[in-house]
Amino acid sequence: MTTRHSGGRIRRASRQRGAFSVMAIIATLIAITTLGAIGVGNLFYQRRDVQRIADMAALAAVQRMDDVCSQPTATATSNAQSNGLNASNGDTINIECGRWDTSVNPAPSYYAAATSGTTQLNAAKVVVTRQVPFFFVGPPQTISAVSTARSTNIDTFSVGATLAALGGVGCAGGSAPTSGNPGLVNGLVGALLGANLNLNIASYQALACTNVTVGDLVVAAGVGTVDQLLALKLTLPQLIQLMVNAATKTTVANASLQASIATLQAILNANVPGTSIGLGGVGGLLNVALADTQAALNAQVDLLDLLMVGAEIAATGKPAVAVNVPSLNLGGLTGTQLQVQIISPPSIGIGEGGIDPATGTWRTKASTAAVGVYLNVYLGTAQLPLLGALLALLNVNVDVNLPIYLQAGTGTATLNSTQCASTQAASTVVITAQPGVANLCIGKPPLDSSGKISLSSNYNCTSPAQIINSNVLGLAQLTVSMSNISVQVQGASQSHTFSGVPGIDANYWTVNSNALGSALSSALTQLAAANITVNLGLFGANVLTVPGNFVSTLLTFLTSLLGPLLSSLDAVLVPLLNLLGVQVGAATVHQISLNCGVAQTVY
Repeated sequence: MTTRHSGGRIRRASRQRGAFSVMAIIATLIAITTLGAIGVGNLFYQRRDVQRIADMAALAAVQRMDDVCSQPTATATSNAQSNGLNASNGDTINIECGRWDTSVNPAPSYYAAATSGTTQLNAAKVVVTRQVPFFFVGPPQTISAVSTARSTNIDTFSVGATLAALGGVGCAGGSAPTSGNPGLVNGLVGALLGANLNLNIASYQALACTNVTVGDLVVAAGVGTVDQLLALKLTLPQLIQLMVNAATKTTVANASLQASIATLQAILNANVPGTSIGLGGVGGLLNVALADTQAALNAQVDLLDLLMVGAEIAATGKPAVAVNVPSLNLGGLTGTQLQVQIISPPSIGIGEGGIDPATGTWRTKASTAAVGVYLNVYLGTAQLPLLGALLALLNVNVDVNLPIYLQAGTGTATLNSTQCASTQAASTVVITAQPGVANLCIGKPPLDSSGKISLSSNYNCTSPAQIINSNVLGLAQLTVSMSNISVQVQGASQSHTFSGVPGIDANYWTVNSNALGSALSSALTQLAAANITVNLGLFGANVLTVPGNFVSTLLTFLTSLLGPLLSSLDAVLVPLLNLLGVQVGAATVHQISLNCGVAQTVY
């Protein structure tokens, strides 16, 4: 019995030791599992923390984007440190700049790092790494997070001096305009629109100083997207009504808003005919150069640009319009004819800066119209001395007409780059302007059967102009023709840096001074080399001899007549061309608005 008892105790002790071992194993497993879970949880926590740091740094970087990646690098590093990046514990950060573009780069990231020549970077890729130790055993685990963010900066601009043509004050404030030629402006705008207008300069100035957004136009058109807006084709009255509706709904602060709406209503009441134009696409009103056109919703454009560009698109390819100005005064001289022909339409640029590597061309452009202007000036009656063997000394009264026509090619402005800072005042836009080639001719332009100029993109000045046709004492007929007076003018390309603040007068910038007067001065210097043909006929037959010194006498006579005309031509043709957005030897860029994109992570 004693043996059995001892054996039982041994068995019980063995069972207790076995149970304790199992419990110890279970406890150890629980501990290991708990520590492992804590370690794994910490690993996941650290991974999420690293991802958070990378996301925040990438978002910060693209808000300070430049084309050398200096500001994004400093900004992302500072942001990461403030959000928990600890370099002393082995944390690292790498910042790379590039472009996010769905139309060029492959999915799924649509991102490509910047290479040599890449311009207008719009994305940043941030990689953050961290060494995370396990709580119980094993080497530290290296974790990393990658975040790519983009922010598309969109600029809106045009090239052409519409506001400068109006005279008076700019949009920054001041009294109402006191200068400018309302008859000239009404005559040109009315001719392009096909309506009789009687507005004052202040009304047009109000349009120039009132902005609406592309989003306002989308809402006013009753469509859902920018693409749907650009696909619309509207008549001119429908376009003007769209502008009225957009101005009524806009949230843009405009001091001239009510005056602008009243001006547009007055134009509608003038019964503008229903010529159709496209809002987007080739030859359309808005040149939106964005892979994601919806990003243009906040881009702003002024109402005068919309009105003038729309009118010029409607007039493109049609016969020249006669500008009805009751008394076109050129320093006491009366212009008998003034015609304008739109050869190719202008455009308003909306998009990103830089060069598209796929095409090698600038992403976003604005252009002026290519136009022809014909001005036949009546210089009046003057006395021309005729010296000859048969005529001792006669003073002959002659009527002198001077036909001048100007053909200006397309000027362009390209968006080089944009840079957004913490404030609009510190943000900048760089635009390069290139004036179009202008050819000025004293000669007879090509006219169609109705007497309207009919020019093409190819310029020529080969048809002689009859400048004198006069009866001599009732016995003879004197006619004088002139040819080969042609001047070509082209200004040099220049770049300018604008402030990102919209609606200030500094947003108008001219490459160089207008050269129309100097072009005509150059034409005067060519008179000596001009081909001058003189016919002095008696009873229909050219039987009278022209004196040998007649040409030199005629040159002196014409020079004295043309001299006073040059400065007065500047006073009429320069504002006329400016209103069309066309200049001779110059180009004025209108920086309308810069919209710094909302930063967002994309991959």
